[in-house]
Amino acid sequence: IVVTATRRSENLKDVPMTVNVATGEQMAKLNILDVSGIQQLAPGLELTNTTGRNNSTTLRGVSFDPDQGTGPSVRVYFNEAPVDAQTVYTALYDIQQIEVLRGPQGLLRGLSAPAGSITITSRRPNFDAAEGNVQATATLRNGYNLQGGVSVPLSDKLAFRVAGLIDGNRLNHVRNVNRDDQYSRSRTESLRATLGFRPSDDLTVYLSYQYLRARNRQYWQVIGTGGAPGYIAGCYLKPSACGGAQYIPDSTELSGPAISLRDRRAVTEGGFERENKSHLVNLNIDWDLGPATLSAVGAYQYSTLVTHRDVDYGNAVPNYIANSYVKSPYKVWTGELRLTSNNVEGFGWGVGAFYTETTGTTIFNESNDSFAFPTSLSSTMTALGAPPYLPITSMVRVPVNNKTLSFNANLRYTAGPLKIEGGLRYSIIKSVQTTQRGLLMGPNAFMGYPPQITVPAYEIIPAHLQKHKDEPITGGLNISYAVSPDTNIYAAYGRAFRQGTTGVSTPAGITDDLISTKNEKTDSYELGVKGSFGERRWNYSVAVYYQKIKGFLSRFNDIYWESA
Repeated sequence: IVVTATRRSENLKDVPMTVNVATGEQMAKLNILDVSGIQQLAPGLELTNTTGRNNSTTLRGVSFDPDQGTGPSVRVYFNEAPVDAQTVYTALYDIQQIEVLRGPQGLLRGLSAPAGSITITSRRPNFDAAEGNVQATATLRNGYNLQGGVSVPLSDKLAFRVAGLIDGNRLNHVRNVNRDDQYSRSRTESLRATLGFRPSDDLTVYLSYQYLRARNRQYWQVIGTGGAPGYIAGCYLKPSACGGAQYIPDSTELSGPAISLRDRRAVTEGGFERENKSHLVNLNIDWDLGPATLSAVGAYQYSTLVTHRDVDYGNAVPNYIANSYVKSPYKVWTGELRLTSNNVEGFGWGVGAFYTETTGTTIFNESNDSFAFPTSLSSTMTALGAPPYLPITSMVRVPVNNKTLSFNANLRYTAGPLKIEGGLRYSIIKSVQTTQRGLLMGPNAFMGYPPQITVPAYEIIPAHLQKHKDEPITGGLNISYAVSPDTNIYAAYGRAFRQGTTGVSTPAGITDDLISTKNEKTDSYELGVKGSFGERRWNYSVAVYYQKIKGFLSRFNDIYWESA
């Protein structure tokens, strides 16, 4: 098995790190249609693609929540350019090879990561002959997947490949009782075109474009006997609040019927829609100059993620929809240039430069209506045609501007079975993180408010926390020795770095330590042995490692508390 984990083509057993490989043929044989299926081929790897939005990766126990606003713990590269998991996990098709690299990554690829990297390579055009493949799968529960690709040589120097995917399923198989028992639903469509140019045996150029559109309608499952509306529950749970009379709601006033776990039902009255539209362009150039190879990687991604949902998941207030709208358009430019010596024995070297920039502005509007009214007043307001609450909409605007420029150099020495390789990467990481928040209140004629009150957007991040600049040095050192043609032992050290972040849409006026996090630094030490036996029909890899993370960046969603 040949891999490119070290940015050079090497046999898997010779790579001084733990690497798992999934080829396109293996994925087809095992009928892997979703990124979560890669877990079958890489023990200890957890990949999630359950919501169509915040896809995540966990490797060696180091997890990541995409909503925490930092760089991921596991970086994902598509055709050697970094991409977000949101895009690449949504449509996985016409793949040549996937490599899972374990341990801190801070040298060979442009962006550092504490847990590892996943590299995904799409199929390239065939210059020698026309070829194609098609794969269709269907399930008894309205799931379907159709994918395939065709490669056509236009000449001995020019070739073209086009591939596509159509995928649909019922996601979590939950139906909504308040929306005509409508099922959750997902549909993904993607198309990729790749042009290959090979003017000589020493120069190859691949240019690809991928379009993706994914639409998810996913309802949140609930269980229970059905809840009473908040303005009724106050009298039911605390009769003294309503003159001592306990109010018992009838079935028509409950948020929904009694629902068990096996019913797989939701009760929201509003929808829950997510859409991802992405355009991805990749350019890969390799030019063999004889003593060294010059490689260039360029990429451009433009994605727009839109989520529109009813956040009253339990339908606590019937005939009411708590709207939440999020739109995240962003652009990512990436460029990399590398020059690497071609010699196998003796001293070798490599130098490179990398740059990436991400820009965009996320818009977040959500209902934060106030229901703090007595039951009697709520009834009066309803009778007068006014809503029994004060309508409030919070409007949040989050501009994004992140840049990384890095330079790396490495040396290697090979003498027969012994190989030593090490290097450093110097990075300049800049980010600007600001958040503007405003409010829209009304209309509510009963309470005497004017038709609408607007609180203009204001900056909630203190000025001294808005700009970040760090210049970390990362890298690693690997030593390997071939004790036999089929067995290698190795030792490896790696150092990684992640820049801290500033929280967005945080409460105004809180202390700095609750707004901004510190940077994260990772050191890892690994010893391992890998090889094959049984005439190379069996491969094995055994490793022990120690990893220390200082300032680990993580996020949890809720704090559970009780109040007497």
